[in-house]
Amino acid sequence: FHGLRPSNFIASTDFASTDFASTDFASTDFASTNFVSTLLLSTGFGLVTLLVSGLRVHGLRVHEFRVHFTAFHGLRPRTLLLSGLRVHGLRVHEFRVHFTAFHGLRPRTLLLSGLRVHGLRVHEFRVHFTAFHGLRPRTLLLSGLRVHGLRVHEFRVHFTAFHGLRPRTLLLSGLRVHGLRVHEFRVHFTAFHGLRPRTLLLSGLRVHGLRVHEFRVHFTAFHGLRPRTLLLSGLRVHGLRVHEFRVHFTAFHGLRP
Repeated sequence: FHGLRPSNFIASTDFASTDFASTDFASTDFASTNFVSTLLLSTGFGLVTLLVSGLRVHGLRVHEFRVHFTAFHGLRPRTLLLSGLRVHGLRVHEFRVHFTAFHGLRPRTLLLSGLRVHGLRVHEFRVHFTAFHGLRPRTLLLSGLRVHGLRVHEFRVHFTAFHGLRPRTLLLSGLRVHGLRVHEFRVHFTAFHGLRPRTLLLSGLRVHGLRVHEFRVHFTAFHGLRPRTLLLSGLRVHGLRVHEFRVHFTAFHGLRP
């Protein structure tokens, strides 16, 4: 769907393609043995209304080099409604993994329900996970955002959620990260970096099982927030364990509400 600009786009179950998607926009067992694997979904849309229901990608596996996963790159719809966006089993044996969801979106209203990423595993080198990079919607509503089983054997892990968001109203319910485990080197976990909403409502933010065997762990929640109103309910961190060296845990760094 490169460069489509209809007034309304509604995905129906009648759409089918042998090369890309089947019913419910599913892509199963996308695999590549070497070099570069690029998966682009819905690039360059200029939609008035975008309705996506049940978008799923299963078994994205690459043995070597780079993996670029970009969903909805450069979309600028007035209303973005996503229900049940799921990515299962993103695994890379070596080198880099770039996972970017909703890069450069500037909708008026962003409604997300049930965004889930399961089993992000990388054996070596770098993992970059960025969700909602550079979003500037007027209203951001998130319900049930969950990341399960982020595991990296060596080197660096960069997990950034909601980087550079500047919405007027941010409503979050049930944001959870489970089982962040790293065997060696560095882990950078940043949630809500550089947020400057007028109203920030958080309910049930939980991080479970942050474990690192060696070296450094950087956990920063709500870095540089400057909202007018900050309401937090049920912020919990469970099972922060480090075997050796340094642990940096910062909650609400630089808050000026």
